[in-house]
Parts: sequence; C-alpha cells; structure tokens
Amino acid sequence: MLLLKGLRATLVMFTFAFIANAGELEIEQCQELRGFLNSKLGDIDCLDQYHHFNSSGSRNFYTTQNSLTKRQVRISTFNVYQAGSTRTEFKDYELMAKMINHWDVIGTTELVNVIGIDKRHNEAVTNHYKKLLQHYRELVKTKAPKKEQSKVLSKISLLKKQYELPGYVKILTELQKLDPSWSLLLSGNTEGTKTATIRELSGYFYRSSSVKPVINEYCKKYYKFSKAYGCYPKFNKETYGHDVADLFARRPFIGSFKSGNFDFTLVTTHVVFNAPSDENLRKRIIKAAFGVDHYTEIGEGVTSRTYARFAEMTHILNFMRNYKMSFKENDLILLGDFNLEAKNPYWKALFDENPGMEIKIEGATSLSQSKTLSDGSSTHGTSNNYDHFVLDTKITSQCAGKKNAKIFNFLENSFRKLIDKKYLVRTDNAYVHPDTGLDMFYLDQKGKNKALKITEKIVKRLKSKYTVRRGEIVPRFDLEKKAEDVVRKLIEPQLFERSYYRYFQETISDHLPVFMNCSNQQDDD
Repeated sequence: MLLLKGLRATLVMFTFAFIANAGELEIEQCQELRGFLNSKLGDIDCLDQYHHFNSSGSRNFYTTQNSLTKRQVRISTFNVYQAGSTRTEFKDYELMAKMINHWDVIGTTELVNVIGIDKRHNEAVTNHYKKLLQHYRELVKTKAPKKEQSKVLSKISLLKKQYELPGYVKILTELQKLDPSWSLLLSGNTEGTKTATIRELSGYFYRSSSVKPVINEYCKKYYKFSKAYGCYPKFNKETYGHDVADLFARRPFIGSFKSGNFDFTLVTTHVVFNAPSDENLRKRIIKAAFGVDHYTEIGEGVTSRTYARFAEMTHILNFMRNYKMSFKENDLILLGDFNLEAKNPYWKALFDENPGMEIKIEGATSLSQSKTLSDGSSTHGTSNNYDHFVLDTKITSQCAGKKNAKIFNFLENSFRKLIDKKYLVRTDNAYVHPDTGLDMFYLDQKGKNKALKITEKIVKRLKSKYTVRRGEIVPRFDLEKKAEDVVRKLIEPQLFERSYYRYFQETISDHLPVFMNCSNQQDDD
C-alpha cells in the first residue's frame, strides 16, 4: 500500500420505501436554467409534464425528405448513472455525447437535478448575482465612476459562469457541439422511493434533424395542453380502472416522435430495484398487480426480490394494452432499465396476457467492477441483463428482426480506445501484493506521468470555480482534497483486480446502452 500512498502524495503535491406522491414539480428549476442559459441551447419550454430544451429544433432542422434519405431511425435506451450527481463528479460528458451521437432518439434514465451541496451553491450564487445586478443598476442610475461600474460587472460576469448546470444540460451542451439539432424532452417531475437519496428524471435526447416530437393522443386527452408531446401515465381510477400511481417508485415517461413516415410512442421506465420492507405495502403491491396475497402465489420467476419489479411491469404492460385499444397510435415501444433478466420465466406469463409482445436484449448490460468472479473466470466487465426493449414486432414491423436489437459494449468495442486514451494508467502486468494478498496491477513511470496529467487537468478546471460565502466570492473547492478524490476514484481503483472496471463507471456509466434500428419508410397504423 506504500506505492498507493506515495502515488497519492505525489499527485496532490504536483496539483493540489415507495413514493406517496408523484414527485416535486421542477418548473422553477427549469425557468431558472432558462435565465442562466440565455438561449445557448435554444428555446426552452417549462411545462408541468415535461421541459423541452431546444424546443424549436425540429422547426429549424427537420424535413421529412431528409429523414427519409437516412432510411431508418436509430433508437436507444441508456441508464446514464446519476448524471449530474456529486457521486459522479468526474463523469466525462464529452465522451458520453460522442457515444449518444450514434443514435437519433435515446430514452434516458437516472438523470438528476442539481441537489445537495451543489443546490446550496447555486442558491448562494443566484442570490448574490441578484444583489450585484441591483447594485450595478444603482451605480448606473447615480452615474458612479465607470471603473466602479466595471468592477461590479466583472463580478456579475464571473458569477454567471459559476452556476452549476444539471448533468442533462451538460450532456445536451456536448451533443450540440457535435450536431446543433440535438434537443431534449425531459420529464417534469423528479421521482423516487421515500427513502431514495436521489430522485430521478427521465427523458429523450433526440436529433431533431432526423426526428421530431408529435402530439401524443393520451397526453392531450388527459392533461389537456397544446404541445402534448410527452407525459406520465396517470394510473388512477378514471384512466386505468384503479389507483396504483403511489405503488410506482418512478412512473414511466411517455414521448411521441416521428421520423420520415414512421410515427411511434416510446415508454421509458426505470423499474424499482429494492422491494419494500413494509408488510402492508407489500400486500398492496401484490394484490393490485396480481390479485393474490403473497408473491409465492404469483408464478415461476417471481421472488421476494422481483415481485415489486414485475408488479410495475404488469401495470405498464396493462397501460400499453389499454392505450392501443383506445388510441390510433399502436407503435408503442417500452424501453429502459427493467432490473429484470430477459431469461426470467415469468415473462412468458406476462406475454400470455399481452400477446405479440417480446423482450429484446439477452446479454449482460450492467457493469461489474471486478475483473474476475470468485471462481477465477472473467467478468468481461459486465454482470446483469437489465436493459431492454419490449414491443410487438408484428405491429411495429419497422423494428422487426431477431438481431436488430444490440448492446453497445463500450468495454470491448472501438469506443473503449477513446476512454482508455484519456483515463487508462495501469499496465497489464499483474502481481499479488506481498502484505495484503490482493491481486493488483503495476503502475509504470508512463502511467504515473499520465495519472499526473489527468489529475492536473481536472484540478486546473476546478481552480476556475468560485462560490459565495458570507457575501464574498471565494474559491469553491479545496484543490488538494479534489486532487485526492481524483486519485481515489479514477487512478487507484485501476490498480486493483476487484475494481478493475471502476473507471468506466466513474467516467461514463454503470450500464451499457442498448439500441435498435427501425425503418422509417412506412407507417402501419
């Protein structure tokens, strides 16, 4: 361990339960963002059901003819692992955007708003910004010396740059550098269980030169607003037959789009992972979804770990079946992080109730940090098979084909070279540490130099960050501590067999994106 302690010192020296309500509305956050962004990402619509970034993108970039010449629309789903959270402070948004840029519309989960210490920072910045702005106006009104006015203006300019942007805005900013037509249809509420430390958003990044949002019949009927491109299913007695909205950890988010001649509705979900411990809630969930009293009565494949997941999936598939019977649009595609394996036998029972439906993606899509399993076999960096598409390919024939849905494995494909070029520091030479007995990898001088450059670059960026404390603009970060964080999260884990793949999670995500290509030449409904 002396090697690691020495490395850390060198680098630092050189650089220094379920929801009871639908979730809190985020309109004020959206409006505040709109003010700070000042049209940098295009027009922003802030509505109850969704927020629309670069909302005029389709009007500016989309034509049916251009989308038809591409002959297909590329649909993906990607759990981006708490993009914007302080837990993922070293996420590489530039690389994420380069990956997302492979597709045309991406159902995205685990987007988060600015929370915690970042939220408090934003509040301090915003309050001081308003005070400085008022002070500047008074200086102009009283014709104070230009030098004094200029000094206040400089502070205003500096503060405006300090506003911490949510991860979804950072992704969109990088996407628009690659293609200015990129837009985002973002869910209007943050949602999560009562005990969740982070409440999530979901949404659709879409390339508006290839795809445009269209009115969703369900959203227009039940929410009655003009630009009804997306919304949450209500899951209440009026629309669903009985009230189950409070039994979802995170409700799915609907978005409707058109590419060429193909219009379709996406239903993005991040299904609950942990089942509730409260016995009464457990009974309510099971009774509402399956009509029985205990998970052992449901069917093969349903366990104490999976019953709540399949309960949410049951309600979503019921909603989709009812939707198809009530509205013209029949091309519904369910996508997202299901926290369920495709091989689970209970899918058969679900699809018996929903004829024609099938699940896509059977390979592992969650990341494993360890290089090997307990038996010594390789993990190849992946574990669970949780990310999927579910659709009826007889109805949505544009997306048919057994091999049409695929995993974008950034641990093995050419994209890994881009990640490793920026972040890989270890060698392939392994050894057993003499004191701890841990399997480890050597760090040569070339790797040490690269580790230094990675740390220096990140700390240099953080050096330009300021916050407000006691009415004064001061450096935001302790640079020495941040240098230690870089080493602890990005560098040191690479040297251990047990955290061999962790740097992929820190910089990109703990999930692999999945995708499928659909013809946009015709529409069947």
